[in-house]
Amino acid sequence: MPSYLLSKGKCFSIAKSINKITVGLGWDVKNDSTSHVYNLDATAILVDRNGKGIEPVYFNNKKSLNGTICLLGDNLTREGDGDDK
Repeated sequence: MPSYLLSKGKCFSIAKSINKITVGLGWDVKNDSTSHVYNLDATAILVDRNGKGIEPVYFNNKKSLNGTICLLGDNLTREGDGDDK
């Protein structure tokens, strides 16, 4: 399976022949003298053929009505390597 590393402002096209995509989000926070706790949330939005948003999938709605998008988990501790979302 190919993988892509995206950063802010970057995008890529998804081929119409692709029928399954897995997205993982990970981040590291700079160590500072404060004790801030950081938590990022991921949201996916189903859109129709015209680009109109029809349904969000997020922490409070973890699965789309048609089952095509689901949020699998959330690492609130940021412990360990790899994906946090």
